[in-house]
Amino acid sequence: MTIIDVTLRIETRVFPVRDGETQKFDPVWNQANLIAIQQFILKQGMTQTYCNMYSNNPYYSAGHYAFYLDPDRAFLVPPNPSINSPPQKMDYHTLVVHDIDNVQPHLKIDFEEEYYIYIRVSWPSDNLKIGDICGNAEEAIKVFLEEIKRIEKS
Repeated sequence: MTIIDVTLRIETRVFPVRDGETQKFDPVWNQANLIAIQQFILKQGMTQTYCNMYSNNPYYSAGHYAFYLDPDRAFLVPPNPSINSPPQKMDYHTLVVHDIDNVQPHLKIDFEEEYYIYIRVSWPSDNLKIGDICGNAEEAIKVFLEEIKRIEKS
């Protein structure tokens, strides 16, 4: 029996430009928000393993979501196999979102490029719709941004 890994990838343009409009960032889907989340997670210093591929991922939990950072591929390819390096010595531009209350697969949000965000779902179910994926990812980002505001106020 052959097992095939299926991944659904959505490319989201985060810098919409229409004729006659000024350029503006989407209030949720922008690299600045995702970098703020990345920096917050790293600052908290918590780690947790969510899969066998990596260990001790930078981690934070907010609402009913668990958020993890995956290291950039450049840090995983020889001659720089730094999988066991401390989190402060690596770059992270992939936010992994796990909805604790839902059996849906992890969402992986790549935000290395300034104007595009890539959302990936491995092993999507047959009834998973693109709108659901984008909506779930957007809700998770909003929950995390609210968590950052709450923590910074206290």
